[in-house]
Amino acid sequence: SLTTTNGVTLNQWNHVAVVQRSAGNTCTVFINGVASCTSNNFTFTYNGAYNNAVGVKYSNNASDLTTWFQGMMDDIRIYTVSLTTNQVRAIYNAGR
Repeated sequence: SLTTTNGVTLNQWNHVAVVQRSAGNTCTVFINGVASCTSNNFTFTYNGAYNNAVGVKYSNNASDLTTWFQGMMDDIRIYTVSLTTNQVRAIYNAGR
């Protein structure tokens, strides 16, 4: 579980990035180019048994996918490599 105290600013453009590094099982959430929280014991395994959804709260119960993100999302990217802090910051700066 990841929880950040730095949230997004309502009614403004925000950049959110999540980077998982398999070395050390770390996962970091970046908000507007700044690391907001890191978990050092994070594992994610996708076995292909479930559909992926972006913008919905995760639930073990497939019929419970009811907490949808209230807003717009644009330019969603999924990379096959873990981005560095500088790469995340550069992407954020390019989109501002």
